[in-house]
Amino acid sequence: PMIYLILDTNTWIYLANGKDPITDNSNEEYHFLLFEKLKQKVDDGTVKILINEIIEQEWKRNKNNTFELIKLLKNRLKSQIKNLKSIGKELQHCCDEEITKIQSAYEKLIDKKIKDNEQHIESVEKLLKSSVKVSITKDVKVIVADWSVEGNAPFKGDKKNSMADALILFSSIDFIKQELYDDFLNKHDPIF
Repeated sequence: PMIYLILDTNTWIYLANGKDPITDNSNEEYHFLLFEKLKQKVDDGTVKILINEIIEQEWKRNKNNTFELIKLLKNRLKSQIKNLKSIGKELQHCCDEEITKIQSAYEKLIDKKIKDNEQHIESVEKLLKSSVKVSITKDVKVIVADWSVEGNAPFKGDKKNSMADALILFSSIDFIKQELYDDFLNKHDPIF
């Protein structure tokens, strides 16, 4: 059976930069693994990712956040080079050659990580753009507005983006229902 996924913009950003939106912690490796598993499932046809114009707009608006890990790596590189130079001075330059080798090796490591992350961000964006685009129909907008007025979930508590979240969810449900119905009709002879 087909699995339909609706990934919020925070999830797309996590896939791109490895920064957990809940804990605000960065992980330099897991987002690569998670993305590869997800891409594999999309490529083998077991998963279909759904997006709509809200997700696309939020991605464009928040794409700069995908570069946070790269900024962190660049800052770490500067800091570590500064530390190495400080150590060299404390050692009265007796180990300058070794420190230069360490610095060079570290720069190569960080440069590779930065390039890997830049390519990864491009791959994530490519997957997002190749996902199935779902329309937000007027009927869905009316349903979501009614739910909002009635105070039904997700319009409870302190949810500033409930309308967008509900439109993403309801438009995806509408699409899936239609796709399953069309699939059913294609597999069964009409009764009339």
